Amino acid sequence: MLDERSRFEATRSDDSTFACLVPGEPLGLRLMQRTFLKSKIHRATITEALLHYEGSITVDRVLLELADILVHEQVHIYNITNGERFITYAIEGPPNSGVICVNGAGARLVQPGDLIIICSYVQMETAAGQELKPKVILVDRENRALPQTQD
Repeated sequence: MLDERSRFEATRSDDSTFACLVPGEPLGLRLMQRTFLKSKIHRATITEALLHYEGSITVDRVLLELADILVHEQVHIYNITNGERFITYAIEGPPNSGVICVNGAGARLVQPGDLIIICSYVQMETAAGQELKPKVILVDRENRALPQTQD
């Protein structure tokens, strides 16, 4: 019987993709997934913080759509103003409302007026991730999307 340490073996294929050999598994090979930035809403302004609401962050529906963030999708919040960082999930706010409201325990980590970055990530194989172009949505002080520039 194999012990846990000998069950997995890291290998590198010709395209520098890491993989695990898993004896007894169908196909016997799994490609390693990496985590890449999928999208972010940059410099959004907190409009509310509701401590006693069930967790999440409420985000203007227009911004969610522009950033390709789905309702209940995990998001990372980075508070530019105070340096706090936390993970929650997105819920939809009214379109064109400019709402950015942290709910539940995360409300202790922000104040109305704080600037934050809302990031979503995706896991994919190395080659696909190297081709990924994250969506970056810049917003003004009222949380309205600024015109996008082409890279």
